[in-house]
This record gives sequence, C-alpha cells and structure tokens, in this order.
Amino acid sequence: KAVVSTQSTGAYMFIKQNLFSQRQDTIQATAVSGSVAGLVAATVTHPADVVKTRIQVEGSSGNVVRDLYQREGISVFWAGFVPRTLRRTLVSATAWLVYEEIKKAAERQKYPIYS
Repeated sequence: KAVVSTQSTGAYMFIKQNLFSQRQDTIQATAVSGSVAGLVAATVTHPADVVKTRIQVEGSSGNVVRDLYQREGISVFWAGFVPRTLRRTLVSATAWLVYEEIKKAAERQKYPIYS
C-alpha cells in the first residue's frame, strides 16, 4: 500500500502542477490528475501485486516470479490489469477530489491544511 500511495501522490502532484495552472484548480483538473495518478500507480505496482496475490492464494514458496513465468509466461504478470486499473483510477480520483475540497473548505474557514 505504501508504494501505491507514494506513486499516486508523486504522480498526482506532478500532473496537477505541470498540466494545470493555479488558475485551473478545478474539480475537473483534480479528477483528471487523480485518475492519471491512479493509472500510474496501478501500472507500476501491478506485477508485484500479482506475485503477492499468488503467494497468498497458492501458499507458494521459493522463486515465485520464476515459477510463474515458466508456467504461464510473461502475460501472467498483467492478468487482471484492466479491472484493477479501472478501480484504482476511480478510487484515486475520488480520494483526491475529497481531499482537495476539504482542504479548500478548511482554508476558507481559516483552518489551513498543509499538503
């Protein structure tokens, strides 16, 4: 989870700062930035997540990556990518929208939330 959060946060901040100006701090800019951040995080972490899931389900030990590759080929590491990515992009966009809107409301009430 920490890797996903780190990837997502870094991607979100980079996208928001570089693709949208401060004057474009809109719900749409946040949703797009959050979605793309979720896509980046899912893409970076998906193969490791597949390995983790296989270890949990099969109770595997030893060189799981090598065994999976030999049994099922390279495509095994991308199994389930589309549904996971769809879920991750929606969750990420929603989380960033909630965060940004709460932050704006707090700043209007003079309770700054530092990011």
